Amino acid sequence: MTTNKVSKFMQGLFTSMGLKKQRLTMVDLMPNLLPVEIGNTDNNYKMGNPKMNTTDYVYVHSLEDFQKLPEGERCMTATAYAIGNGISVYDNGSSPYYLRTAHSCHAVNFVSGNGVAYDTCVNVTDKGDWRGIRLNLQPINFYGELPLGFGKVDVNKHTIEFSYYPSALVGDSEQCEALLKSGAMVDTGVWYRGALHRGKFAKNKMYQCAGEYYVRVKQSGGNNAGTTLWYQPKMITWKISDEEWKQKWKHMPKCINPKGDGSADYIDVYPEQLLDAGLPFYPDVFKEGNSSYLSSTLRHALNGTNGNKKNQSRIGEYWAEKGGDFSGHGFLQQISQVSLDVLQGLIGVKKQVINKNLKVQTQIKRPLEYSVGL
Repeated sequence: MTTNKVSKFMQGLFTSMGLKKQRLTMVDLMPNLLPVEIGNTDNNYKMGNPKMNTTDYVYVHSLEDFQKLPEGERCMTATAYAIGNGISVYDNGSSPYYLRTAHSCHAVNFVSGNGVAYDTCVNVTDKGDWRGIRLNLQPINFYGELPLGFGKVDVNKHTIEFSYYPSALVGDSEQCEALLKSGAMVDTGVWYRGALHRGKFAKNKMYQCAGEYYVRVKQSGGNNAGTTLWYQPKMITWKISDEEWKQKWKHMPKCINPKGDGSADYIDVYPEQLLDAGLPFYPDVFKEGNSSYLSSTLRHALNGTNGNKKNQSRIGEYWAEKGGDFSGHGFLQQISQVSLDVLQGLIGVKKQVINKNLKVQTQIKRPLEYSVGL
């Protein structure tokens, strides 16, 4: 695919990635997201110290958040992609996930497959995480309809589709491998962070073949070490908590609630399934400060920031260095800088929708640009 010369603004919204055989037009979905200030545990493993607060676009929920969940919603299942990256699966089909709350030195809270919160060492990689984002409703109110990047809304399940991520397992991975060797699979230049193995994170590359997109994952540990599996991206289904839904239902945009007054500015959501695995809370179990969410590998991997060096403004706070450098390539960037080609295949994007999206983007101020409060 080739692109014509565009204005400076459009170059910021649609950028072309030059590749040997494949060019992807990337769409900027960041105006649909808002940063969130969250509280974190201090060196006494207590919440409430405002100096420990962080401002992130992607955050992990706390133990307090978990305790507000109805018991029937505390067990969560994982996507096939998360399973392929090493997440544990219990007999009831659910999987464990990290919370951001420190439990003690070198240990943090997590939720087991039985829906009960326990503590675990920071360096284990067989868990997902209960991440969340804040969706900006201003663009939706402005459009009068869901803008580019959104899919279906289910008012009964309280869910909304936004952006995409590797998810579904391809039925015949051996055939995909054969297509790769034959040259039919074309490298798109896009990759997703994989599981940590021997101090390095895998790069799970995305390929294109006959108009379809695939992500290749080579198993690095356990009984399946050396096995290669292939996955396809799917729209992410985000869940709105029952409490949030009740509070904001009558204030939703009319394209979500026809009787809504459109006064709600945002909605907090979390993935219906656990999306990732293979990522520790922090890689070094003996490092001082490793149970602090501020400097955690998990936080930096989600927001695409550098956790290898301590932010000088945070001196004196509970912090561990060398959490990993994910600058510009975290989960945030992967769901906000997405391929128009993939979106077209998943939800069907018409030209007039793209043009309308561009027009509205010029009139919506992006909050804090891409800053994350380190």
